[in-house]
Formats: sequence, C-alpha cells, structure tokens
Amino acid sequence: MNVQEILEILKLANKLRVKLFVEDGKLGMKKDKASSIPTEFVASVKANKDHLIQFLEREEFAFNGEPGHQVVIAVGDRPDHLPLSFTQERLWIV
Repeated sequence: MNVQEILEILKLANKLRVKLFVEDGKLGMKKDKASSIPTEFVASVKANKDHLIQFLEREEFAFNGEPGHQVVIAVGDRPDHLPLSFTQERLWIV
C-alpha cells in the first residue's frame, strides 16, 4: 500500500468525523456521536491496519519533533518577477 492510499483513508476518516490514532501499538478509532461509520470504511481500515499504524506512528514522531523524524518542506519554484498587489503599488506612490 502506498502513502497516497493511506492518505485517502485518512481523508475519508476526517470527512466521516472519525479519528484514527495509535495507542500502545494498537490502532484506535473514535467517532463523533452524531456520525455513523460505514461498514466499507471499517473493512478498509481493518485491511490496512498495519500500514495505518506504521504511518500514524511515523507522523506522530514527526509532529512531536523527535530527532531524526522531521517534516521536510520542499522548496517551490518562484518566478523572477513577483507582481505587487494594488496596496503595495499605492505605498510606492505615497
């Protein structure tokens, strides 16, 4: 299973108001009182349980700032000329 598929499961969980978490190496699930969890979603989570646990544990370390597990943000391309906003142009006149 690739990262994109795991992210799709987590996006669906968010949409369904379900929180997936790892506690003591076990995958847990909490839902909003008003929401219901479709059986297809539960089956998908069960089928990919090991991958979800690995991903969530790795991401938890990254967000906690543990050494060696830092989130790296890729540098994007920038054009040579960045246009000014209307307000910035007005500041030059003043």
